[in-house]
Amino acid sequence: MASVFDTTSNLDDSSATAADTDNFAGDVGSNLVVRIDTTDGFSKQSDDFSVDRFSVSGDSLKLVVSYGGGCEPHDFVVWTNGSPSQDKPPTVSIVVVHDANDDTCEAIIQQVLLIDLSPLKASVLKQHPEMKNGIVSIVVQGVGQPIRYRLQGT
Repeated sequence: MASVFDTTSNLDDSSATAADTDNFAGDVGSNLVVRIDTTDGFSKQSDDFSVDRFSVSGDSLKLVVSYGGGCEPHDFVVWTNGSPSQDKPPTVSIVVVHDANDDTCEAIIQQVLLIDLSPLKASVLKQHPEMKNGIVSIVVQGVGQPIRYRLQGT
């Protein structure tokens, strides 16, 4: 099944803290780490979900996602090849893959995904050490606008 992304709103950086989840009625998912695969050999096949809101705070990307289900656990994996483009600022693409585990229930579930961007930062800085404290645009596959990520604290 193809990925379906729907960006309806984003959170500004000033509100991008763990406290955001205090006012959130959905499930808070486990923390995820960006997996780097320089061969681009990872699976991009995903079950449907939408990205409702997103924000970056430090080295964490927070995505509020929704999907149909409710009877089985759902898994998410985040992949990138870790290679920044030559654009100014450089762009790095990431892919969020959703596995519904054959869940046929139809409740609308909302969940917060907290994604550790540290491996992405390490990969970019290994290739381009001059970017220390620079900005990278992260493009999440299917999300219309890039997300600014400052490579700080390195």
